[in-house]
Amino acid sequence: MSRFRAMLCWMSFVLVAGASAAAAQNLLANAEFEDAVGAAGWSVGTGSGGFEADVDANGCAASGSLAADSVVVGELQIARLFTCAPLSTFGNLRAEVLYRQFGGFGLGVEIAFYDAPGCDAADFISSSGTYGHAPSTTWALATHSAVAPVQAQSAILQTWSSGPVDSVFVVNVDRAWLGFSTPIDWDDFEANATCRWDAVQTLTE
Repeated sequence: MSRFRAMLCWMSFVLVAGASAAAAQNLLANAEFEDAVGAAGWSVGTGSGGFEADVDANGCAASGSLAADSVVVGELQIARLFTCAPLSTFGNLRAEVLYRQFGGFGLGVEIAFYDAPGCDAADFISSSGTYGHAPSTTWALATHSAVAPVQAQSAILQTWSSGPVDSVFVVNVDRAWLGFSTPIDWDDFEANATCRWDAVQTLTE
């Protein structure tokens, strides 16, 4: 193989690898609520609550979750949590969250698109969601997928929980994902934590 052809092959590999890495990126700046960042970038849209350091989906001492107590809205108890993420491309966008909900009817995952950065309501394009994830006293996975419009420049990932008007419930979310692929593995090295990893063992034949 000539040097020129080898260089072309290498450049093609780099471009493909770079595109794959970009596609596999989690668009959320704060996905795991590590103690160092808490609930930064997230809001309790409806309800009361915030960062809960003692409750983590993996039992990690250096991490927590985002929690909300429901409040009465009309004839329901509602708890809503959300965050905004930038978009630089379009296509099929997947959302995932681990959740734990004590009481209520269940949890929904929504994605809303905006045609300008910052997820301003004046720039709203459209939204869709998957609802009916059952309440769970153990951590469960909730997902939703939606096609990001070509003009979309930002998106809100939102969880929406409801319940009977006379019964307050609590919901926690953790390990959130918003990206143009399905997550395969998670690590927390960026947060200087290794609690989700086992100690390295020596391999023997």
